Amino acid sequence: MFRLFYLLIPLAFAILVVILFERRRLSDALHPETAERGIEPSGPEALAAPPK
Repeated sequence: MFRLFYLLIPLAFAILVVILFERRRLSDALHPETAERGIEPSGPEALAAPPK
């Protein structure tokens, strides 16, 4: 039974980390108007953007 928890704890942590990072990336993709307000883009589009 305890072996199950040894697997579930890292799995839950990994899922939480992915959700947090993807939430920000998807927010940038779904709401591009944030770039107009001067908020820096993140993700692949940040690499393609020319430096200011």
